[in-house]
Amino acid sequence: MTIKIQSDSPLLQATIAMLDSPMVSGAMEQVPLKGQRAIVSFESGSTNGDLKVVVDRRYLVEVSGNNVTRDDVLLLAKAFDYAKLAKMK
Repeated sequence: MTIKIQSDSPLLQATIAMLDSPMVSGAMEQVPLKGQRAIVSFESGSTNGDLKVVVDRRYLVEVSGNNVTRDDVLLLAKAFDYAKLAKMK
């Protein structure tokens, strides 16, 4: 599994747009995660997927893995300290 943190990236802006659009975000699985909204992408029956969280509209945290379950990805994502990242300048 991998955790990536990005800022000032086109992917961050695209993810913010998806979260802000009711039509797009309604079609995706979203889960609350430590005060943040996360988008979970796992195809049915797949062991590959990811979870994306926008923190303070400045950072994109992506947790991804191969040969893992959705619960594995959520467990690692729940261990991350989003509040500490939001305080960074």
